[in-house]
Amino acid sequence: MNRNDSTASGVEEVCGTAAAQQRLHDWLYERTLPFWQQHGIDRESGGFHERLDLDCRPILSDGKRLIVQARQIYVFSQACIGGLLDSALETAQHGFKFLVAHYRLDGGWRHSVRRDGTNLDARCEFYDQAFVIFALAWLYRASGDKTVLALAESTLDFLDTTLADKANGGFGEGLAADGSASQQPRRQNPHMHLLEALMALHDATGDDGYLNRAAALITLAKDRFIVDGSLREYFTADLKPLSSLAGRQVEPGHHFEWVWLLSRFNELAGASADVSAMADQLYRFAVEHGIDAQSGRVFDEVDCDGKQTKSSHRVWPQAEALKAHAARWALAGDLKAEIRLDGALAMLLRDHLSESAPGAWCEHRRPDGTSMVEAMPASTLYHLVFACSEIERLAPRIDD
Repeated sequence: MNRNDSTASGVEEVCGTAAAQQRLHDWLYERTLPFWQQHGIDRESGGFHERLDLDCRPILSDGKRLIVQARQIYVFSQACIGGLLDSALETAQHGFKFLVAHYRLDGGWRHSVRRDGTNLDARCEFYDQAFVIFALAWLYRASGDKTVLALAESTLDFLDTTLADKANGGFGEGLAADGSASQQPRRQNPHMHLLEALMALHDATGDDGYLNRAAALITLAKDRFIVDGSLREYFTADLKPLSSLAGRQVEPGHHFEWVWLLSRFNELAGASADVSAMADQLYRFAVEHGIDAQSGRVFDEVDCDGKQTKSSHRVWPQAEALKAHAARWALAGDLKAEIRLDGALAMLLRDHLSESAPGAWCEHRRPDGTSMVEAMPASTLYHLVFACSEIERLAPRIDD
């Protein structure tokens, strides 16, 4: 049997929401993370492997991207904080040592290295820096190591001094390998993850200064990134949507991600009518246009009018939808979101999280339900662990 078959034993029958939550928890912490802790660590060269193949063996031909190391540091730091995995902190610290030894540049962090840690791509991307800050916030929370926090602060300083766009707002895309400014279109995505990182720093330290910085990014999203009711992805240098089709591109998964972020900000900073209205708007668009009515899966991409442009379904938007539904139900009192949460959780277990082999899942499905890829990227675990932890925090269920 294909390890990513949606009818794999143990996941096709999901009876009751409490049982479904327990299945997700067990899938992660009893089966998947222990497997990745054993097979996803590069014990010869250090750091974490990028991907496992369908037989759950490491794929060694690729380099090691910074984002994978950062996300895996988060995954195991989260497991440590929850007391959910033996030696989780040691695993996170293993990734941290490789990170510091091989990715550090003058203030920032390089994009990727070869397996042995030698330079592969010395670009210094804003997106990557945001995830380093996020990972270090969680590792500091797990370990209490002040050198970790100091690195997070120095990375923020690098963003402020090197990438900040004082004329138009936000931050530039990064630096090319030669140190020149990147000429790529500007994106909302790295700003979204910096917001996430700043709130993680607040959770780890209690410092309200991080929330003040987070508030500025929310204002930027309100003024620039949300256009005519939808969250755009690609922008000109002065933060106007590109005139090409890319300027009309909308990712429902990012809508759901922002819904959770805005809801979490309101939890931490006190409810704001403006922030709540933004969350309402983004959630409404994603629910109306971003979910397939037959399968319940979140689409990869639509346009700003809600027309499907990529009808495939990656696993990460499904995880982000779970976070958004849980937040809408628990924090905004949206009873329909409770129903959506139950359905989305059952769908994720049924269609993406195969139990035919420990550590395996279906990463990407075509509209007809068949699998599109033959590997499990390590980076996906960040979405799944985050979703599971937020469901359990916001919407705990107990069987009668």
